[in-house]
Amino acid sequence: MSGILLTAGPVTSNVSFSRRGPKPLRAISKEQFLAAANMLQAAYLGTAITVMSSSRASVVFVKTPPNEAEEAIAANADIINMEKYVARYYQQIPTCVTVKIREQLVSMGLLTHEQATDTNFGVNAPSLPHS
Repeated sequence: MSGILLTAGPVTSNVSFSRRGPKPLRAISKEQFLAAANMLQAAYLGTAITVMSSSRASVVFVKTPPNEAEEAIAANADIINMEKYVARYYQQIPTCVTVKIREQLVSMGLLTHEQATDTNFGVNAPSLPHS
């Protein structure tokens, strides 16, 4: 489950996870990815949806922005911490999340245009306050 949160960018799909996720977890099925994404959604860490990508449906998980996920991350400290979440969230979306999927997510209000198109997304990511 935490493997989805550790992928690069604010969004991952079952395909991008199988290519770019943590190596020991890449072999999970689409159904397993969906089940994990649904559990993360129930924990308020993002939104799991199915979208069309070319000729087939893809399962996509859109992470909750870090500034909106603080309580959920604190409540799920056993699987993720804020520092890792922020670092991964502000990385570029993997190229295997297609333009068509990104456009659908923008039209649904789940991604901003900047997130979907900017190859420098995250360059000016907010830094974490030091405790």
